[in-house]
Amino acid sequence: MKEFLEKNKNIIFICTYVIVLLVIVLNYKVIFDTLFLILGLLQPLFIAIGIAFILNIPMRKIEQGWNKVFRNNKFILRFARTVSILLTLILAAILIYLLMIIILPKISESIIEVFKSFNTLINSSVNSVNDILKDFNIDFKLQDIPYIKELQNMSSDTEVFQQIIKFFGDFTQGVVTNAVAFTNAFLQWFLAFCLSIYLLAGKEKLIYQLRKVILAAFTLRQSNKIFRIGEKANFIFTKYVGGQLVDCAIKGIMFYIVFLILDYPLPELSAAIITVCSIVPVFGPIFAMMIDFVLIFAFDPVQAIWFIIIFQILSNLEGQVIYPKIVGNSIGLPGIWVLLSIFVLGDFFGFVGMILAVPVTALAYDLFSEFINNRLKKKNIKVIVDPGGELK
Repeated sequence: MKEFLEKNKNIIFICTYVIVLLVIVLNYKVIFDTLFLILGLLQPLFIAIGIAFILNIPMRKIEQGWNKVFRNNKFILRFARTVSILLTLILAAILIYLLMIIILPKISESIIEVFKSFNTLINSSVNSVNDILKDFNIDFKLQDIPYIKELQNMSSDTEVFQQIIKFFGDFTQGVVTNAVAFTNAFLQWFLAFCLSIYLLAGKEKLIYQLRKVILAAFTLRQSNKIFRIGEKANFIFTKYVGGQLVDCAIKGIMFYIVFLILDYPLPELSAAIITVCSIVPVFGPIFAMMIDFVLIFAFDPVQAIWFIIIFQILSNLEGQVIYPKIVGNSIGLPGIWVLLSIFVLGDFFGFVGMILAVPVTALAYDLFSEFINNRLKKKNIKVIVDPGGELK
């Protein structure tokens, strides 16, 4: 029997592969449903990993500083991880507190102001656009668009607020109706938060156990490749995610200060839109610029036009000076791949896919480039580009 298996192992392997493939093809719905069920059950773990990954960025800096300051005191060094986690949580709590008592109320006031002046802002915007069209000798008015005319005829004291009241009524009813779902979501996030603290506290042990599993499942050479890919992925994601969050905060503060200096309307709301949208590379800032332009145009068309110029200047300044200092050259991804990655991953995974598109593609691009270069090196081929752009 053993000799038979040795002689026909290739045939057995092919038959087994075909059978498994047929089972997957014929039962793909059941397999995908089971896979999504497992992923749903593991969702708190994925959320916990995401929270731990973000919290690990400041925690590691704090821990490194603690170890450097108390490097000669072994007793105090024992508490480095505990103190680092506590200080990180305190820092996160302070940021959330400042967000809740300073930033959110200002944003809420801006939103309420927009709703209160809705009818006036609509009419002002329509008249401004009509004046611009008239100056260019274009025989067209925005009122010719039925939807614009309907908006313009809405009364700010009746229909708009009726819609707002209806929205909040539906929202409240939805919350009451889905109280159980809301409680489950809260418990899920609370469980994920607790798991993230556990992951942060024992990350070295977990990594050590994972390395043992990989070494047991793969050869030493394959394991080293997996470890190297993991280290590279950790470097790219840490540098990008942490840098992107800091960069968005700096950009929001920078625009907020400029809005205050130039006395722009709704500075808090406009800066918040830029901050949040900038999390998504390339398209996020463009989307934020369009929204802010519409808001500012409703108050003052001239300021809105100047806003476009100011936005381009500050964005270029941030992209050329601030962004490279924060994120560095860890991404190194050509612009065309950035755009494609956001389109593709955004289409499959939505907002999360758009956020993670750049680091995921950067990792894949780096690994593929390394593979191609190694193949060319083995074939002893050197690709040289002359000044004229031709390959040699």
